[in-house]
Amino acid sequence: MNASDIVRGSSERQRSKVSRTLFLFTADVVSKQPSSMVAVTLAVYVVLYLALIVAYVAVLKYMAEKPDEVQVAQAAERAATPVGITTSPVLPATPA
Repeated sequence: MNASDIVRGSSERQRSKVSRTLFLFTADVVSKQPSSMVAVTLAVYVVLYLALIVAYVAVLKYMAEKPDEVQVAQAAERAATPVGITTSPVLPATPA
């Protein structure tokens, strides 16, 4: 045991020993799954995230374009509220 072993520590010494004696090849770590399974998984992933993006954009568009009944209710509330008084937005109850 020399001074460099003491400075490096035992775990690093073990790692360096492993890296000198073992080689890791791509073929050793490649999945054993068939390529069709990987392709199906990728396709499902892409379709799922595209659907989520479309839903997100649709919700943003809906929120940006206020429905007419909300605008009418806000206009009626503004007309009924005296100047300088603020109220919380309350939508009229819709019949079920």
